[in-house]
Amino acid sequence: MKKNLVGVVAALIAVVGLVFGILSFVKVQKSTSQIDELSAKIDVLTGNIEDIADSVDLEIDTSVEQDGKGGVTIADMEPVKVSFTSAKTYNLVNDGSKKERFAKMSGYTLYLNKNADDFSEIKAALDADHAQIDGVISEVISSHTYKEAETDLVVKESLKKINKLLGSKIAVQLVLDGYVRN
Repeated sequence: MKKNLVGVVAALIAVVGLVFGILSFVKVQKSTSQIDELSAKIDVLTGNIEDIADSVDLEIDTSVEQDGKGGVTIADMEPVKVSFTSAKTYNLVNDGSKKERFAKMSGYTLYLNKNADDFSEIKAALDADHAQIDGVISEVISSHTYKEAETDLVVKESLKKINKLLGSKIAVQLVLDGYVRN
């Protein structure tokens, strides 16, 4: 009888241990989901803060001053000129009108800050291949309606995305050659 009693007690201890194990697992899973949810919220908040900071830095970093009292002067800029063999056409977002809208551009000139630490590497990379920059500008133009796709807005958004792509604040000005909307 003692053998059976010891077996029953051992079985009860095993069942209690299993129940505690399951409860611990459920608690850990719940905590993990809360941590994942919190992490997602932090990522969104961090992204918003970075966007605000980028906007402020972009306005400060891209100021071109002629007098040399700060900012990037014209003498400190190196142009990277890209001309297309024929004008490129970009479809604009439909604004609700029945008319198809588009923009055209014959090329662009991207001005880089010659005094940036990574100037020589980025300049060499852009001279060798500028397809990603073309893609960024194309994406920005194509993401707007006719009314939104004004030159100033396209330039500002393109510079922000180009600098993010390059991992630097080296691009200080962008000129869209032959840019027209229709």
